[in-house]
Amino acid sequence: MSEVRRRIPGLTLVEHELSVPLDHADAESEQITVFARELIGETRDAATYPFLVFFQGGPGSEATRTPSAPSAKSWLARALEEYRVLLLDQRGTGRSTPVGTLGGREPEAQAAYLTHLRADSIVRDAELVRKALGVDRWSVIGQSFGGFCVLTYL
Repeated sequence: MSEVRRRIPGLTLVEHELSVPLDHADAESEQITVFARELIGETRDAATYPFLVFFQGGPGSEATRTPSAPSAKSWLARALEEYRVLLLDQRGTGRSTPVGTLGGREPEAQAAYLTHLRADSIVRDAELVRKALGVDRWSVIGQSFGGFCVLTYL
């Protein structure tokens, strides 16, 4: 897994990219990239906090972008008091391998590709990210379609 660390006022951002199989049932299948951005608050020892993974709504929407520290009244500001928050760009969105890569494929191949963008595959991606980060357990939260991902996870 590759990692890039940056600081913005009030936060440390750690960007993670991991290659995963398009088809989790076939480890030899085409590889795609999954991107996740870890947010660490400026609280002392925040880098030792447990992870909270946020599953974005959609489907088809990238994770929330955080250009600055969240406002004090947001769920994210509250979460950063106790967690490192991992914002996952679900497969096919944002900086993960985008769906736009389907050009040049026959319609049947496009349909087959899209069958691998469901909640079950997104959860398997998250598990590969968890293992790559060396994390034993983490908490999950989801919004809208992300809630379906959380239910799939459970």
